[in-house]
This record gives sequence, structure tokens and C-alpha cells, in this order.
Amino acid sequence: MIEILVTWRKGIVCFLLTLILSLPLLAQAATQDEYGRYHALVIGNNDYAHLPNLETAISDAAATAELLQSKYGFEVTLLLNADRGRILTAVNRLRVCPESRISEQIVPINTNPAAYF
Repeated sequence: MIEILVTWRKGIVCFLLTLILSLPLLAQAATQDEYGRYHALVIGNNDYAHLPNLETAISDAAATAELLQSKYGFEVTLLLNADRGRILTAVNRLRVCPESRISEQIVPINTNPAAYF
């Protein structure tokens, strides 16, 4: 079980590094008018009911949210130790659907959503 978590965590770190390294290229190549706004859902959970607790997920998520917001202009929703309900609510708010009747929808059509967990 712990081996799976370590492998999973390494994959997330690789994904995050790829995302962060590619953002300057995106920022140089396009303006907000061309590609719309960028919104990130960043989730950091240290505490789990049936798995060993993590030590740095919350601090990693907070640092990622700060970087995306301050350096790259993302609008960030940060969830810390969120349960399934809060995560699903946040994901549903990111849906880009013009016919959606969800009153809490916060993302307009020309937005580029991203998620980090």
C-alpha cells in the first residue's frame, strides 16, 4: 500500500513539474484575450481514513496554489483536507457548459480549467 502511494506521489510531482515548466511558454505565446482565463482547482489532503496520513500534501498544495496565482495569473480554488462532497462540488463548479443550470457555476465558456491533487 505504501509503495503504491510513493509511486503515485512521484507521478504527481512529475506532472506538476511538467505543468509548471510549460506555463511560461503558454504565457508568452498567448494573451488572456486569445485563450480565456485560467482556473485551477488545487487539492491537498494529508488526512485519510483508511490510508496512512501524508505529511506534505497540504503545504505542497498551498505552494502550488500560490505559484499558479501569483506567477501565472490563475484563479485558484484551494481545498485542504477536503472530503468527497467538497471535492465533487468544486469539480462541478468547474464544468464549462453553457446550458448548465448549476447556479454556482463560476467558470465561463472561455476558461481553461486545471486540477492538481
